[in-house]
Amino acid sequence: MPVFKYLFVFLAALSLAGPAWAQESKPSPMNDMLPPVLPPAAQAEFYSVERLELDIKIDGQLVRAVLRQTVRNTGASLLEMDYLVPLPTESEISGLILLADGQELAGKIYDRKEAFAVYQQIVQQIKDPALMEYVGRGLFRARIFPIPPKEARTLELSLQYMLQKKDDVLTLNFPLAGPLTKGKTVSNQEVKVSLVNVPNLANVYSPISGVEVEEGEEVKVSYSAESSPALDNFPLYIKQQEGSLGAMILSHKPDDKEDGYFLFLAEPSLAESDEAFETGKEVIFVLDTSGSMVGKKFGQAVQALKFVLERLKPEDSFNLVDFNSRVSSWAKEPRIMTPENRKQALDYLSNLRAAGGTNIERALTESLKMAGLQGKPTYLLFLTDGEPTTGKTGEKELALLAQKNNQKSVRIFSFGVGFGVQARLLDRLSGDAGGITVYVNPEDNLEDKVALLYSRLESPVLTNPKLTVDLKTNRLIPGKMPDIFQHNQTLVVGRYPAGGSVKFTLTGQAGGKSQEFTFPGVLARESDPNGEFVELLWAQRRVGEIVDYIDLNQLKDGPEFEELAGELLTLAKKYGILTPYTSFLALENISLTDNRANARAVGRNLDIIQEVTGSSATVQRGRKQDLMAAAAPMKPVPEAEAKAQFEAMADMDMAAAGSGDKMIPPKQLGSKNFFLKNGQLMDGSLTEADLKKIVEIEQFSPEYFVLAGEVAPEGSSWLSQTTPVVFKHKSKVYLIKPVAS
Repeated sequence: MPVFKYLFVFLAALSLAGPAWAQESKPSPMNDMLPPVLPPAAQAEFYSVERLELDIKIDGQLVRAVLRQTVRNTGASLLEMDYLVPLPTESEISGLILLADGQELAGKIYDRKEAFAVYQQIVQQIKDPALMEYVGRGLFRARIFPIPPKEARTLELSLQYMLQKKDDVLTLNFPLAGPLTKGKTVSNQEVKVSLVNVPNLANVYSPISGVEVEEGEEVKVSYSAESSPALDNFPLYIKQQEGSLGAMILSHKPDDKEDGYFLFLAEPSLAESDEAFETGKEVIFVLDTSGSMVGKKFGQAVQALKFVLERLKPEDSFNLVDFNSRVSSWAKEPRIMTPENRKQALDYLSNLRAAGGTNIERALTESLKMAGLQGKPTYLLFLTDGEPTTGKTGEKELALLAQKNNQKSVRIFSFGVGFGVQARLLDRLSGDAGGITVYVNPEDNLEDKVALLYSRLESPVLTNPKLTVDLKTNRLIPGKMPDIFQHNQTLVVGRYPAGGSVKFTLTGQAGGKSQEFTFPGVLARESDPNGEFVELLWAQRRVGEIVDYIDLNQLKDGPEFEELAGELLTLAKKYGILTPYTSFLALENISLTDNRANARAVGRNLDIIQEVTGSSATVQRGRKQDLMAAAAPMKPVPEAEAKAQFEAMADMDMAAAGSGDKMIPPKQLGSKNFFLKNGQLMDGSLTEADLKKIVEIEQFSPEYFVLAGEVAPEGSSWLSQTTPVVFKHKSKVYLIKPVAS
């Protein structure tokens, strides 16, 4: 008889929506008594996850999903699996089939109450809390035949169900990671979603970074990653709405006593044809040709502008302005795009050479005076690699000069090439004119950066937009909306004290005429786990906004500075958004509740934002721009990347914060952020007073399972850790003590 080594692996957590339902899939007798298992710490040694593939087809509201996972037995003995797939019992599932290398296997579906008993039984037997993360959902269970040593099995789970609609938004939330994949590196993972027969399809949005949407008769959504941690889940929001411009309104209210958070997403309707938005624009290229541009970056800059020239449409106008100590231009004023004008402009670019100083004053004055005179949406692409050396050189006076000469609401997009740029000047120029700054490090490809930005600006739909809300709101970010472009989404986030019916009104210019669009919706009055990301997205943008305000106003001390530094500290702790000024919180010896010492550290570290040139200056401002423009919640910075940031900021004084200690990135569990402190995972929102009223609960005790029922499903992940965890829930503070400790 061979020796069997049993592992309980839980391949996928499927979060679906629908009415309560539970049934058996091909009923068969199953022994609910579990076989012996290896110690939890040894489990991960015996398998690898080679591929995770999710294919979903949404036809109207019907979802057909197929999840495939390839698992390899890397051990020396047979591997048997008790296949557990958490399912919420309110899901109405049909056609559920499990195949293992093409062989259909029997299984059973438990409702929520039955599932809790199964979870509890397994956790008590194997003393591993990992399964607690899925308490609060139903369960599908099947037995997988043994996998021989060194061999792989592809498991395929297929099912279908109906998406539920709320406020004209269809919500798909399909978790992927179970204890089998959670925390593991998956060699290859891929998600594909296709949408057909969805009438009046206006917007498709996912809060997962890296998701791509391909428009067409069949809208395709895709995500892929190699050698990366398995996705926890795959959320997708689908908005149906008639009209040329669609908008999605998502919201989340964590608590009756706290403000809620909303996301307003505007986008030209996916159901409309490209021709519906055809409108001309004007593009002015302003290229630094000073001596410092000589070499590879000048060649890339010329190629980047050639790329844009090739993409301009017949209804567009353009001009080329080049500057060093002097300023020249291809034409005296912008000209319409014709084949002949394109040829002449390309020839002009090819003959440019880099030499001389950097006269930013005249470059801005002359380019802005000629811009916007034709009444079209106008975009100025300003590319430089250095500080001003000729004419006016002061940062503030150049910014004021640009504002004075920008009489036609020209949007300025700056490209800072290398570490020699005056970074704060570029941020001022772009921010004042409703654009952004793109920082191009020496190892980056300038041509790619310019091409990527221009692809977003190619087809303007609504310019100079303004958003009003008929319900009380606060802290809307950004304060000044950017233009709305075809095939692009424009996001505004904000807070509100009380939920209810709401109407968003968006006005702007389209085709030379004033336009107004209204979007009714509802702002949530209570917590919704599916909307927690909205709060995190607002917090990220608010962090970027705070840093930008301190930067541009050159704040160093005083009441306003202290208030903003304090808010930055609070956001960093609560949401785990670590900037170069708050990353010391990731050091294990730093107390989260010592607000006075931490506030001093934030204030001290903010001194480095006074640097305006060099690698530190551009790294800081690049991070700031990323936060302000975030379209999806960012993951906490990994330890290696955090250390690299510090190395890029050689002048940063981290000695007082203990920079020699190990940096451990924060951990996001459900809606809370946790830091590892003295061997415990600490809820980032805890105060000194909270730590005086801690209730200790031992893992696997009766009280532990009672608490699991109270916090599920939102807080189930708080109880699934093998490290002691301290968290606050409904005004009570708990310490979960692992048995091993």
